[in-house]
Amino acid sequence: MFDTNISLKLEIKDKKQFIKNTLLVIVLLGLVAICLWQTTTSIGLKKTLVEKKVELARAQKTSKHLKKLERQAQDLTEKEAAILKQVPLDEKHPFSLIKTLTTIADTLGLQKAGFRVKEESLAENTFGIETQGAPMADEETGDTMVSQETQTVSYQATAQTLKPLRFEMTFNGTYAQLLALLQKIHTLERMITIEHIAIERKKEIVPLQAIVLHLTAYTFSNE
Repeated sequence: MFDTNISLKLEIKDKKQFIKNTLLVIVLLGLVAICLWQTTTSIGLKKTLVEKKVELARAQKTSKHLKKLERQAQDLTEKEAAILKQVPLDEKHPFSLIKTLTTIADTLGLQKAGFRVKEESLAENTFGIETQGAPMADEETGDTMVSQETQTVSYQATAQTLKPLRFEMTFNGTYAQLLALLQKIHTLERMITIEHIAIERKKEIVPLQAIVLHLTAYTFSNE
């Protein structure tokens, strides 16, 4: 009887230990599962982080490229604006330039300054022109004389080819005034070519000279 009781007690003690061990194993397995889950999650987060870094790098590269394109577009716009100041779009008559030269002539004290626009520059005019004082035809040459009053030209066209606008500037002045005028013309934003200079000495205007400048301005034309 004594031996049997001891055996039963030992069996009960083993069951308790077994339960403890089982619980311990379950806890350990749970911890292992949690560790595996955290490891998997961490790997997934790292992978996502790497992908986001790649996307960010691409976005930054694209942004830099876009900014570069914007700067290039701005540079082209500024260059185009500078070119259009030198050569306007589809200008049929160099009236704005003539107005500028008239102001310069007054500043330099040139006498009897006048302008004659060549007929080739006035031909085939399809744009509206508003003037104060209509152009007058010269009796000797048949060219059109343009008064020194204000003229306004309205136009809208697309630039395609470079077209010359030829005209003459006549005035009485000294050689020093002529030199000063040429220097002023050289500093103008508008592109202008001095094709020829004619100087005539007349007794009635000495010490002044009768001077004629044959000038050519340019415009972009779609014709």
